[in-house]
Amino acid sequence: MRIIAKRFGSHFGYLIRRNRIKFRILFILLIIFAVITIIIQTLKLHFIPLAFSIAEARAKGIGTIIVNEEISNQLASGAINYNELYTIQKDENGDICAITADTAKMNTVKALIITSIQNRVNDLNIQSIGIPLGNLFNNEFLAGRGPRIPIKLVTVGTIQVDFTNTFESAGINQTKHEVMLLINMQVTAIMPAGAATASIDSSVPVSQTIIVGKVPSAYANIQR
Repeated sequence: MRIIAKRFGSHFGYLIRRNRIKFRILFILLIIFAVITIIIQTLKLHFIPLAFSIAEARAKGIGTIIVNEEISNQLASGAINYNELYTIQKDENGDICAITADTAKMNTVKALIITSIQNRVNDLNIQSIGIPLGNLFNNEFLAGRGPRIPIKLVTVGTIQVDFTNTFESAGINQTKHEVMLLINMQVTAIMPAGAATASIDSSVPVSQTIIVGKVPSAYANIQR
């Protein structure tokens, strides 16, 4: 009987120890699960929106720089010339009867600008942004503190370009004709968490001339 009782007590103690081990493992797993859940929720609430905001700002900044630089390059190269874009026609009295746009030349200029900007975007290396670890906790004291979490960005973009005109009086029988480029660029920064898109709208004066002579009230109706 003593032997049986001893064996039973030993087996019962073994079961208790095994259950304790299982409980500890289960408790540790629950803690790990809770920590992972907190991290995921923190990422959803703070980190990912912040990453999208920074990525959008970076995309807009990059796009704006590229547009400005490429337009400046085209102007410096003489690719945009008023006399090549427009022809002023006068009647036998010397009065302006029409201002005719060279559509083919305009399309060539637009294609040149679009291609140059698109090539710049395509040539961009993978960008990297860093978000301070303290920003995850949505706390003013911790904001901007701690090591930076790196995020890789791949930038893509689409561009639309068009011409527009403005006419202003520049004195007696003088009219200033200004040619402007309207540029719309959609820049998308792609990152592991998704994509952030920034829209860039630019209106850039590229050429102007003073038209001397009597200009009819319908001068703004440029023929193409």
